[in-house]
Amino acid sequence: MEENLLGYLLGALDGAEHEELKEQIEREPQLRAQLALLEAGLVLLEAERWQYEPPNGLAARTCSLVTSYDSAGERTVQPASRDGLSPCYEPGGETSNRGWSVLDVVIAAGVFFAASLLFFPALSHSNHLAKKLACQKKLGGLGEALSQFAEKTNGYFPSIPSNGPYAVAGSYAPQLMNAGFVSQDSDFLCPGSESKKWMVSFRVPRHNELMGAPKTRVVIQQKQMGGSFAYNMGHFDNGQYHGPRNFGRSNYPLMADAPRLTSVGHSSFNHGGNGQNVLFEAGNVRYLTAPTVDPDGIDNIFVNDEEKVAAGLHPGDAVIGASGASPFRIHIRVISRSPDRP
Repeated sequence: MEENLLGYLLGALDGAEHEELKEQIEREPQLRAQLALLEAGLVLLEAERWQYEPPNGLAARTCSLVTSYDSAGERTVQPASRDGLSPCYEPGGETSNRGWSVLDVVIAAGVFFAASLLFFPALSHSNHLAKKLACQKKLGGLGEALSQFAEKTNGYFPSIPSNGPYAVAGSYAPQLMNAGFVSQDSDFLCPGSESKKWMVSFRVPRHNELMGAPKTRVVIQQKQMGGSFAYNMGHFDNGQYHGPRNFGRSNYPLMADAPRLTSVGHSSFNHGGNGQNVLFEAGNVRYLTAPTVDPDGIDNIFVNDEEKVAAGLHPGDAVIGASGASPFRIHIRVISRSPDRP
């Protein structure tokens, strides 16, 4: 019966069979339920059908495959017609006037199913790649904004103070917006982010909103203000804290897709947990399948050398923190301003 229902959906039954099955479907709720399930299974293909051009000769090859089986289900060799097409295309031919048999429908369904096995993985890969590239473009744009910011502040990127509403990694976002280097809230969102519902209402808090908000509200803002991305939390050197500064290093991470603390190695889930885009100090962006940039694959960019989510322990220890992360979870008693900071 499923073959007949599929034929009914595809318009592959002849007039009498179609009307007979239609009446049966109207009488039997179970058949209507089966039909609804089959129809739901075709919705995804129908939605994408017009976005892709079929390869040349697909219809002819499919028809040739269907007509290569005899009534007993055995594969036979079918002679081509005089115009080179399979017999099912011959105008006025016997095959053009008959409806599809159950065997025809089964074979067509098999072709349909096999095509879907190839189509959906390819479509999924295409969507994943498009989101990854769009995310890289967003990071590249933020890299340009950070460089412009550093030009105005003696080479320093947005710094993270030791207290107050800006005392988290995500404060880079309102600092860039307040300074006018980024104008769109959406620039801080990765198209591949898992937090799509939250992304719809995302907005970077402005300076007056941060300074005037109650403490409970500030905590929420701190966790969200950095959007889908994470930011370099600076480092300690001889007990003194230094914010990130632009030395133009092409292998020193400055930003990345936000990490997820519950995943292995804190890898980001912005791209299905398969990797993360990383923006480097020189402005270049790379996609890394593991959250490491060193040749040995040991130095995790989301934790410091003590494997803590906090500021780096030396100038070469880059740590990329999610929006609500604080650089000062350790060494809190030795925090002081660097004399060369603006």
